[in-house]
Amino acid sequence: MECYTPEQVPVLATLAQNYITCVRWFSSLPGPTGPNRLFAHCATSGGYNGADYNYNPSNPSSFAPPMKSIFNSLQDNGNTWAIYWDQSFSTARALTQLQPYVNSNFIDLSTFVADAKAGKLAEYVFVTPSLTGRNASNGLPALPPNSLHPNESNGAIRGSIQDGEDLIRMVYNALASNQQVWEETLFLIVFDEHGGFYDSVMPPASLPATMSPTAEPTWILPPGNVSGFSFMQYGTRVPAIVISAWHDAMVDTSTIYEHSAIPATVKQLFNLPDFLTNRDAFSPCFHDYPLLDQPRQPVVLPARVRP
Repeated sequence: MECYTPEQVPVLATLAQNYITCVRWFSSLPGPTGPNRLFAHCATSGGYNGADYNYNPSNPSSFAPPMKSIFNSLQDNGNTWAIYWDQSFSTARALTQLQPYVNSNFIDLSTFVADAKAGKLAEYVFVTPSLTGRNASNGLPALPPNSLHPNESNGAIRGSIQDGEDLIRMVYNALASNQQVWEETLFLIVFDEHGGFYDSVMPPASLPATMSPTAEPTWILPPGNVSGFSFMQYGTRVPAIVISAWHDAMVDTSTIYEHSAIPATVKQLFNLPDFLTNRDAFSPCFHDYPLLDQPRQPVVLPARVRP
């Protein structure tokens, strides 16, 4: 966050000042997007720490993580879930155990606003930004690269930090537009890894021993996993903001999170019967902050910054 001034990222700055900012949220491992996103979905990467992270429709077996995910746990328990995406970029789309649900539970990102306003959101929703954007085609509207990668481009569409802020504003305002949805939603904004930016805080030397990897089959695709890596080392810090009508503004300077806190929190909120691995079983949950007696009304987010 210190790479940009509050004036350059007013949406993130406003949300950080009005809700819960977790300043000790670390990547699950000192590695790239793919394995860190797998920890967010599965509380493990199955021993994988390579550079693949996306479903490839021309070669479906090129990236096919076999682990059970929190989406499967919800499905088995009778809870609803949905993944909003741009039809091209989603690590969850590559999970082999989610293939039966691709046509029913993977929803185009352009429909999120209408679904939220109508109160039609699933109980657990994961919103995946668009990495490279898309041109309008096949009845789908154009999307800019809105993943907060600076100057990301697919050759035809170039994105910006402001496009990422637009996505966050869109999600927040859609949730706030329906009072029942607003009062029943816990909205987490988090980043899979640090993007190579310098950080002044050194990650803790290791994870607690209770969070050691459980015995499970590993899957290794080129470039595979680094020999001897134990997955007991946190990665670099990432920004994380917890938003709801029932929480006041605060800065949590002490709770150490990594991405397994996401399935851990979902498991606890929906009273699912089992954790996925040791990592979510012994992770703190980000819904455990003190609750207000009355819900807060949503704040007004600033308009888009114009160059």
